[in-house]
Amino acid sequence: MLIDNNLTAETYLKRFYITFSDTVSDAINEEVLSLTDNEVKDVKVWPSKLQNELCIKGIPNQHNSVSIALHNIEGIKIIEEKISDYHNSDIIKLEITEMATGVYILTVKSNSFSHTTKVCISK
Repeated sequence: MLIDNNLTAETYLKRFYITFSDTVSDAINEEVLSLTDNEVKDVKVWPSKLQNELCIKGIPNQHNSVSIALHNIEGIKIIEEKISDYHNSDIIKLEITEMATGVYILTVKSNSFSHTTKVCISK
């Protein structure tokens, strides 16, 4: 196949094509196409009006280091914290004293875990 990097401006039909093959081994399919799902259903997030804190609980304890980011609805990062030595029984608390009433996006990440949720804060 001849490759020409200097194409003139015109319509090129039959330049690309798709081929299918059933000779791809299962090992390649498993290695290339599969993802490990780490679904965590017990993450709980709630705002505490009395202490002006956002509480997060339920991140699995195999994650020793956790990054937390809170964005406003326009995508601007409001809070970013990295917490090391996190344990499953711990409740992570973020101070939200200076935050206005509104809807925010909370993202909790570690090496093998990511959880994003919407948080409504009212004062």
